Amino acid sequence: MKIGVLGFFQLRTMQYLTKYTDILDELNIDYDVIHWSRSNDDIAPSFKGRHIVFNYEMVTEQPFYKKIGGFLKYAYFMRKTIKTNNYDKLIILTTQTAIPLFDILLQKYKRKYLYAYYDITKELNSDIYKYIVKILLKKASLVTMSSLGFLKVLGIKRLNNVILAHNTQSSYGNDNYSMNINYGLPIKIAYWGFIRQVEFNKKLCDMFGNNNKFEIYFHGGGLFEILKKYCLIQGYKNIFFTGRYDRKDIAYFVKNTDILNCIYDNDNEMQPALQVKIYDAIGYKLPMLVSADSYASSFCENISSVKAINLSDANITEEIYKWYISLDVQKGDSDYSLLKKQIDNDEDIFKNSIMNFVSEQ
Repeated sequence: MKIGVLGFFQLRTMQYLTKYTDILDELNIDYDVIHWSRSNDDIAPSFKGRHIVFNYEMVTEQPFYKKIGGFLKYAYFMRKTIKTNNYDKLIILTTQTAIPLFDILLQKYKRKYLYAYYDITKELNSDIYKYIVKILLKKASLVTMSSLGFLKVLGIKRLNNVILAHNTQSSYGNDNYSMNINYGLPIKIAYWGFIRQVEFNKKLCDMFGNNNKFEIYFHGGGLFEILKKYCLIQGYKNIFFTGRYDRKDIAYFVKNTDILNCIYDNDNEMQPALQVKIYDAIGYKLPMLVSADSYASSFCENISSVKAINLSDANITEEIYKWYISLDVQKGDSDYSLLKKQIDNDEDIFKNSIMNFVSEQ
């Protein structure tokens, strides 16, 4: 048995990759990881499989039309690699990987591929794209979804081959943390991850800007320079930007964080998602803000250390302050432990399903 694991991005941005390679390593499965190295600073996670690398530099933030050449070249590289190595089964990480392989997956690998579905891409902007995605989901042997909220967006009531694949990281399983409350000022609210939704985050900055009860931190790449410039123009002295980081830096951020910011505009991409930061909050025992009426808010319902907010609420900063200083630390830890138990059960199902997928002929 030889398996091809294919991703469309750099290894350092494929935080979900090791969920699959760890299981393949445990079972001593022969596998290759096919990936695209877009810059010289890519960081590879540890796994036993063979690297098959497409080296082609491309700036992520550039306009789409400038990326098309790179996309087409990598699509050809993936297809050629699959044909050359004649894999028994494929693990397809994300829709961006699946679409260029549509015909291969349906003709040669029907019921022999795992489709890891981690986010909404262009499904809502193109009926044809959405149609192709739904076919790929139905013809897969196994579909792993980072949020079951995606099914509703795709117009699918139920698929028997779908399981939940939580986006847990190394911090999630760490029991060395307990919740702490900072009763002094300022209260530090931190965001880490790819910075997007600039207009929405401008509203967030306006809400907290120069409020002496809070300091706001944005850790991550993406569109942070635009947001940083806006805050400079507005004269906000309590909002800080640190730029791109490595995953290992998060443990350092935690030391300077009282509340984790997991707030997003409820657009069609973010509303149904379960963000990675949710699992960071559980692992590091951090109080967390999420968007009201999001799938994340329903997932964390009845968790006392999670507050669902709406930026349109006039007194939201004062509500956040009163909620935070009144938190019961023991109940917060207990609530997170119960949620973790639920996630652990899902993770057992995930592992057993991957093992079955690998072992079936």
